[in-house]
Amino acid sequence: MIVTTIPQQLTLLPLGESVQKALAELLTEPFGSLGVTEAFWSEQGCKLFCLLSEDSASVVLTDPDVSRLLDYPESTDLLPDDWRLILCQNRGRWP
Repeated sequence: MIVTTIPQQLTLLPLGESVQKALAELLTEPFGSLGVTEAFWSEQGCKLFCLLSEDSASVVLTDPDVSRLLDYPESTDLLPDDWRLILCQNRGRWP
């Protein structure tokens, strides 16, 4: 599992180019630009969790942040290569 807190770190994730591009478009779409997106992420304490196939279910499901995300998703978007973007509100749980 990889956790990132700024959109510019998307290129560090082990995703194909088409997945990274689609993910970046989905994350910046509501804000209109990468700069506004980054300001929002910083202000709100946003995190992106990249769950990988080699992550064991027990490790992933015992992480309270990931468990909340999987238990209470607000939206799910399909990405290329069978990846998914699942969004939820943090409601003040993440520092």
